[in-house]
Amino acid sequence: MLSLRAVNQFYGSQHTLWNVDLDFPQGMCTGVVGLPGMGKTTLMNCIAGRVPVESGSIIWHEAGAPPRDLLNLPPEQRSGPGIGYVPQDRRIFSQLTIEENLHIAMRAMGKPNPEAKSDVYDLFPALYALRQARANTLSPDDQYQLALANALVKLRLVESSGIGRRRIFRSALVFGKRRPQYQTDGYSVTLRLFNRATHDAVAQVVARLDAEGAEVSLDHLLVLDVLMDQPSIDSVEVAKVLQLSRDEARSVLEAMCMPPLNLLERRGHTSAVTFYLSKGVATVLKGKVAYTRTRGLNPVRYAEMVREYLRDHQRIENAQMRELLGFGDASSAKVNASRLLRKWSQEDGFLLKNKGKGKPFYTLR
Repeated sequence: MLSLRAVNQFYGSQHTLWNVDLDFPQGMCTGVVGLPGMGKTTLMNCIAGRVPVESGSIIWHEAGAPPRDLLNLPPEQRSGPGIGYVPQDRRIFSQLTIEENLHIAMRAMGKPNPEAKSDVYDLFPALYALRQARANTLSPDDQYQLALANALVKLRLVESSGIGRRRIFRSALVFGKRRPQYQTDGYSVTLRLFNRATHDAVAQVVARLDAEGAEVSLDHLLVLDVLMDQPSIDSVEVAKVLQLSRDEARSVLEAMCMPPLNLLERRGHTSAVTFYLSKGVATVLKGKVAYTRTRGLNPVRYAEMVREYLRDHQRIENAQMRELLGFGDASSAKVNASRLLRKWSQEDGFLLKNKGKGKPFYTLR
């Protein structure tokens, strides 16, 4: 959050800003409205460090970090905390093309990457068709889009390989939140973010892998996100989700099966190979029953499914068996599960019934 307290500013003897108190809360779009000459532009220039502040404070609050007084930072360092500035007069190079303007902005932040502009054009699709046009031939709206794109580049929110958008997506998925919804109609872009976590266990898996030194990329997180809602996935579907070729998608999936990630297991050896969550990951993300079910065993092969489950988890109760076989929670389902358990625990069966203090459970003989 950005907080202004008792900010005063003078142009010579003219007192422009009078004891301004203002908060810009995180995650909100805040507008400042006023008549011409009321000090709106001056206020923005004070925040950006382009005009001096006579008195008061401008404090940047970031979660997990001490407050920072921006008045102690020169203008060129205020992009570090996240302050971007798009002036009213745009401040673009009018004789250069859109591509050249973006190239200069990227050079200012370090060595430019040829792929970096792809993210800009994702966010500002109208600029793509005009990328070879000089800035002075653009409409005022397109000039503002270019100025805003330059500001995002300087904030490092737009970098190589679309990392600005990818950073937003990864930041959501890594904490188990819903995948952001990204839409464009060719003229505008809508990005919808969801604050509530839906898959808390994903954060546990990612934290463990990070601690082990394994890098979980956005591509890996997107595959996990899909597998939270379905049992398996193949390279064709992953190619659509990740916008890659089928061979590239297959490489991503194969890497997820290998150490140090070990996120997936593969089934099959042809072009129709499918992938599903590995045993450890499925247990954490979906529970014990999920791994056995997502192995793709035919539901009519109840005995084989129960054996598979017991080899992984050693014991099973009536409720776990009903969940495994998809019986449900109706009274008839409990009776059917009990009947099968009794049948399989007879002398010639493969189960051994154990009577503990609570409900009976079954293990392999």
